[in-house]
Amino acid sequence: IHRHAPQFVIETNNDNDRIGAVELRAGDGVVVDTSIPILYVDTAHTRFEGQTYLQLVYTVWFPSRPKTGPLDTLGGHLDGIT
Repeated sequence: IHRHAPQFVIETNNDNDRIGAVELRAGDGVVVDTSIPILYVDTAHTRFEGQTYLQLVYTVWFPSRPKTGPLDTLGGHLDGIT
């Protein structure tokens, strides 16, 4: 699994551009701790032309995606890439 893991090159302007561990904290709710950079790994399966194939699913989380304007529906608390 680790042999196939992607490598991320991320332009870092502030802490919102750093990946981290997802945590549930009393009083704060769900947060991303950027002091613990982590790549989450999961497996799934798919069927294609009668064959079953293993899928490797990699996910990283960011603390937020700042809104670029009032109509930006993707911005907000927590952001991830799968």
